[in-house]
Amino acid sequence: AHIALSISVPCRGNGITLGITDGTKYIGMQAGSGTAVYFSGRTGLYGEPVGSSYTTATAITKSLGITTDPDSSGIVCDLSAIPTFKPYFYIRY
Repeated sequence: AHIALSISVPCRGNGITLGITDGTKYIGMQAGSGTAVYFSGRTGLYGEPVGSSYTTATAITKSLGITTDPDSSGIVCDLSAIPTFKPYFYIRY
C-alpha cells in the first residue's frame, strides 16, 4: 500500500536501542559522559533492548541516518491513524 508523504502518523520508540547506519555499518546509539556528555555508536548495541551496555567502540567518520531495518530501528509508527479512503463513486463494467 502507498502512503502519501503529506500524512502524519504518531511514532514512538519500541524499546529497542535506536538503530543507526552510515550505509555500511549498523550501530546502536549510546550516551556516555566523562569531561562532556556525548553520543556514540556500538555495533554490539544494534537491535538490543534500551538500557543495554556495550563497551567496544565503533569508529565511524561518515554521516549517519536511522536504519531502514524495521526490527532494529527502535521506532514504530501507528499506521491505524491513517484515514481510510472512501470513494464517492463505484464503477461497474
